[in-house]
Amino acid sequence: MSNENTINEQLKSLQINKGNICISIILPTHQLSPERKVDDIKIKLAINRVKQLLQHKYSKNENKLLINSIDEIYKKNEFMHNTDGIGLFVSTNFELLVQFPFSVEEKIIVGDSFELRDLLYKKNISTPYLVILLSKKRIRLYNGVLNKLIEIIDDNFPKTYEEEYEYNSPSRGNPSAGVSIVRNFEKEKSSLQEIRFEQFYRKADKQIDLYSENDKPIIIMGVEKDIAWFKKISKNNKKIKSVIYGNYEYLNENKLTNISWPRIFKYFQNQQQLIIKEIEEKKAKHLVITGVESIWKASQEGNTLKLIVEKDFRKSGFTTNEGKEFHEKPIKKPYETVNDAVDDIMEMVLEKGGQVILTENNTLKDYHQIALITRH
Repeated sequence: MSNENTINEQLKSLQINKGNICISIILPTHQLSPERKVDDIKIKLAINRVKQLLQHKYSKNENKLLINSIDEIYKKNEFMHNTDGIGLFVSTNFELLVQFPFSVEEKIIVGDSFELRDLLYKKNISTPYLVILLSKKRIRLYNGVLNKLIEIIDDNFPKTYEEEYEYNSPSRGNPSAGVSIVRNFEKEKSSLQEIRFEQFYRKADKQIDLYSENDKPIIIMGVEKDIAWFKKISKNNKKIKSVIYGNYEYLNENKLTNISWPRIFKYFQNQQQLIIKEIEEKKAKHLVITGVESIWKASQEGNTLKLIVEKDFRKSGFTTNEGKEFHEKPIKKPYETVNDAVDDIMEMVLEKGGQVILTENNTLKDYHQIALITRH
């Protein structure tokens, strides 16, 4: 799947357009039909708000192209197939619509750079995963990225169980002997079915390895008995991150996604504890900086390996020495006002080849909401 590459390309496009007049509209939306009309109204109101901001901040000549671009992106998209949030990004000769499969806060920003946070968060949770759909007669396998499932259809999957036991009726003779033969036969048949069923699952489990490179997390779906059978023989149990019980054999990909995506999203959120653990380990080696002022300085110097920040943490302040120093409080030296130093830090880290990880709010309380793992 190319979702991760697509997100990387989108991020690069947003960064390339930095310095122009950049419009970012981030809005929560709804998947359900009755609420889509409400979404459309909210989008129109947000666009009108942007037009007001443009008229207030820029000249008519600058506004004309941008307003045309905003109207154009609205006309081209019906906004009738929404997820949990959308992002509209518009600049001169550039426009981008992004859907977010997670809740977002409303943001309407007009400035000299785009709002990157929600797209960065989307990138953080775009790890590929697998969904195994079990039944006694068939095993289906799906590749997943974000809220998108695509069934794997090839020589290995879907895998169908075929009954191979040939029934031979007992010969006529002594009636009581016949009953005994039938009973023994049924017992033998049941044991053989059990063996073959186990072989069926074991073969499927082995073939799943072909698709689970880099230890892809796995969701397994099926009735309790089938899942118990599979887990009994599976060598992939450590990769299984969520089990969903029920008969989902006849659901299409969209309905399967609606059931599986919240589970894997929850797993990705829980993985943030590993990030905290990494911060603690690097801190013991004196490779962690906290606090916006110190991190700003390190980012200016390029000493940035990995920035970890709560996704809605912001900090305004002031810069001096041609932007090389940041201060949370005004000082006597000549200074420039910074609306959001955290956003600027994220852009500096990305420009210098570092990684930015957005976490849930309140996960970095012990680190003042932001931590930087340095290169040295």
